[in-house]
Amino acid sequence: MIIVVITVSERDYDVIVVGAGIMGLASAYHLKIAMPDKSIVVLEKESSYSQGNSGRSVSGYRDFFSTVVNQKLSKSSIKFYSYIQKDLGYDIQMKNVGYMFLMSMSKFDSMKSIITKLQSSTDLRILDRSELSKIHPLILDVDKEESRALNLQPIEVGVLGRRCGVLEIEKLSSFYYEECRRLGVEFNFKTQVNSLDVVPRNPSGYPNEPFLWQDKLIGGISTNRGDYSARRYVLTTGAWTGKLLDRIGVDSHMKAKKRFVYQIGGNSITEMVRTSYGLNDEGLFPFLVLPSHGVYLRPHPSSGTFWISTSGTTSDQEIGPTFSFDSADDIEYTEPSDEYFVDNILPVLRAYMRDMPDMKITGKWTGYYSLNSQDKTPYIFAFLNAIVATGGSGAGLMKSDSIGRVVASIASGQTETRLFDGSTILNSSLGVADRDVGIETLRF
Repeated sequence: MIIVVITVSERDYDVIVVGAGIMGLASAYHLKIAMPDKSIVVLEKESSYSQGNSGRSVSGYRDFFSTVVNQKLSKSSIKFYSYIQKDLGYDIQMKNVGYMFLMSMSKFDSMKSIITKLQSSTDLRILDRSELSKIHPLILDVDKEESRALNLQPIEVGVLGRRCGVLEIEKLSSFYYEECRRLGVEFNFKTQVNSLDVVPRNPSGYPNEPFLWQDKLIGGISTNRGDYSARRYVLTTGAWTGKLLDRIGVDSHMKAKKRFVYQIGGNSITEMVRTSYGLNDEGLFPFLVLPSHGVYLRPHPSSGTFWISTSGTTSDQEIGPTFSFDSADDIEYTEPSDEYFVDNILPVLRAYMRDMPDMKITGKWTGYYSLNSQDKTPYIFAFLNAIVATGGSGAGLMKSDSIGRVVASIASGQTETRLFDGSTILNSSLGVADRDVGIETLRF
């Protein structure tokens, strides 16, 4: 693959997409399909696509949420990803290993109405203790003293989403990138967007404009490689969205939330990863969410390892410094410490899981959620001549194709988007003024 970097002093386009993560790639792809005669460029600060937080996600997908909007966004995206792999023959390593949420009976009872409703729209399997006991690595009877010390909930019920799983985000990103290039989308890498230039729509010629009373638009953007201008701007800048929009007084409705991910390996881990215990047809361990503190295990089939982290999307998880950027903003190079894993995650893991005697950390990295802390649903809204798509809240990958379609629909002046699976969504419902998404309550 050859990536061309062009040095420019000023370039003018019909559409500029800022950010070449999975959301930006999907948006550029659907924008070009919707308006094939328009010139579109994607600007990305890294040396290639999906090198920021997209490339640092755990790349899981699930099709069950408590709100209709999140269900629509995820189900249609997952169906499109399946189409890419099965119909187009582009292998994105999509594996329906399932998502298994372990919980106490009291937690299950509190969510029973949601789960019952979901059973009519997706493939959910409820496992009782007798069925869970067949999953040999699980410790169902947690030590009482350990349970009190670590504030642990018991394992009494399992909720398994069978149309859920994992994929390789690098391969999915490559599909969108290659299709964008084929369609004529331009990419400028190593291009850091520093600011958006707000100008009057009808300049008066007086100094210090734009004034409060003038109509405004984004007249251009400043980058480390010169200035760019366009008729329309699309910001798919993830955790950096607030930094760009704060400078011009626009609320991004999201916050950057730091995530630590650890890869653990060993012979016992590899054996566990490559055993399904009858839970799926892939012959692989499911994506497993433990009952306490949001700790989860994501199987990585090709390496025979688990990726382990915490969901950290509810108020009681990880209260501490994890809402902050580091001082230099070089988040890609901020390596989490082994101590954090040993002190915080490992005690929970060992309380619930057995047979990991040779477990060792084989990799670790940091990424950020673009977290909508209010309703856990993406924001897609227009302001001036720009569109913002943000707030994936740890579920951006599984909704990105749908988000890209909504972005293209808004840019085309439509009020409603038809998703890949034929369902429709009102564009304004994902916006600000007429937002109507409900509150996502399926949190673990």
